Amino acid sequence: MSFDKKVKEKAYIASARRCCVCKKFKGRNIEVHHIIQKADGGEDSFENAIPLCFDCHAEAGHYNPRHPKGARYSPTELRAHRDAWYKVVENGNVYAEEFHATHQYYLTNSFDIVAELVNGEFGNFPLDHIKLVKNELYHFLKSASEFQNNFNREENIEGQSFESLESYKSTYPDAIPIQSKWGIAGWSRSVTKEELDAKIAPRDFVTNYMLKHGVSPSEIAKVRFTEHGCCDSYYEEYILRRAKVVLLAFTNSTGHDLSCATISEHIFDNNDFISIEAVSEELAEFGLNNIPLMPGECLLIPISIVLTPFETDSYNPDQSLILEHVDSGQTQDTRPIDIEGFEQYPTVGPFHQVHSVNVLANNGQVSFDLRPLKMGSLFMISRYWECGCCPHIFVRFKGSDNWVYKGELFPNNPDVPQKYIVDTSSINYSGVESLKIVELENEVTYIQNIVIDGEVRVSNKKLHINDEIEIDIGSAMKVEIEGYYSLLEDVVYRNAQEIKLQKVFHTLADINRDSLTRSCNLTPQPVTFCANNRTKTASLLRS
Repeated sequence: MSFDKKVKEKAYIASARRCCVCKKFKGRNIEVHHIIQKADGGEDSFENAIPLCFDCHAEAGHYNPRHPKGARYSPTELRAHRDAWYKVVENGNVYAEEFHATHQYYLTNSFDIVAELVNGEFGNFPLDHIKLVKNELYHFLKSASEFQNNFNREENIEGQSFESLESYKSTYPDAIPIQSKWGIAGWSRSVTKEELDAKIAPRDFVTNYMLKHGVSPSEIAKVRFTEHGCCDSYYEEYILRRAKVVLLAFTNSTGHDLSCATISEHIFDNNDFISIEAVSEELAEFGLNNIPLMPGECLLIPISIVLTPFETDSYNPDQSLILEHVDSGQTQDTRPIDIEGFEQYPTVGPFHQVHSVNVLANNGQVSFDLRPLKMGSLFMISRYWECGCCPHIFVRFKGSDNWVYKGELFPNNPDVPQKYIVDTSSINYSGVESLKIVELENEVTYIQNIVIDGEVRVSNKKLHINDEIEIDIGSAMKVEIEGYYSLLEDVVYRNAQEIKLQKVFHTLADINRDSLTRSCNLTPQPVTFCANNRTKTASLLRS
């Protein structure tokens, strides 16, 4: 058996939920430890109990008088710590007003954002009142920015162009055919160190770093050829190993001015590819020269550069998407994410594993322990140009409140009239009850006609970015959607598969959440888009 609930509560009250060894307030991160282990005859009693934080509990371990290595805590010492601390709490000498600070990890795949941060430009970061810590990773990023002309890192780099598929196949007869999840036929081939050295390394610091450290070319980049893309283009793309920068935001959420003295951290800076889950016993102190942090101000700490797989990030967001249109003309979004296996990903350059931020307040020094970097505790910040490729179609089946993504509506070149047919007798569309057409890009979609079982139900509809049409088709057998899309002259486009997938995930999460909210008879909360500090919501067209 373990301690009774009443024994635990009595111990938590007696200790004010502070660890009896390190004296830090721990809230829920505390547990009751047996001073004399049960295996040695210890009882589940209040007299044999001591509240310890997770770290001190691990340090206490199981005292072995026969092999007392490392000056372990003895039962006598633990009891003395506990009794002394209980007396402090009983006499009311614990500082009653706790200082609270919040912290959150941010992950970004945009080196445009990183370049702004290392240059002291914080206006587009999701948090306000930022003070950036200039640690080892900051200096590494600064030098990388200078090496790469202020970053501008592209994960997809256009390579050699070809007149046709036949021309490509004659040049690379060993190319392997592939099929993407978007239904676009393509080919891939192996990449050589020589071409990476010549074409990619001079313009990409991650590739340059990996080559210098002996990483295999196949782990650095892949080469893909697409038979046809927008505007009948035929060219290869270098798909680079993805790199994301992790930042720790420590925010003063107290009502007091704080003075940041030091950061306690484990730092890995030996040029190895250390994984996020790496553990070090050496704890270093990084001096902050008493940086003042007023209420609401944020200490932004660069943590690591993480290498993630080539495959598209398969995160499914569960919170409302927040979009901002930044000065460059790009779109930026922020939302919580989970990334499976994130802890095993290797890092590039210095890696700071922050343990605590130590501050000076009007009652002396306070140490804020920080949770380790784990999946499920991240906010993802993305930034991208618009894709400029096709509206998208979603369907909802009978008896379900969830929408399902079915693909691109008009997948051919812009300004080419096309027809999309939904046959409800087919396997893919059997049981479909509703259709939704969504324009996700900054372009214009023209719906000329939507014909349901021979009857024209919608005609001459124009969709701009974030517009959508929802159609109930009931028990209809055939739906024909005729139309096309056009690009805008004053918009920069990038036809990137991972951006399209990201937008689809965002949209799918939002419309399913909206559907669930309406089914519960609650007021739906629309996705908010921000532009120049003015908000606008996605418009909805229903037939």
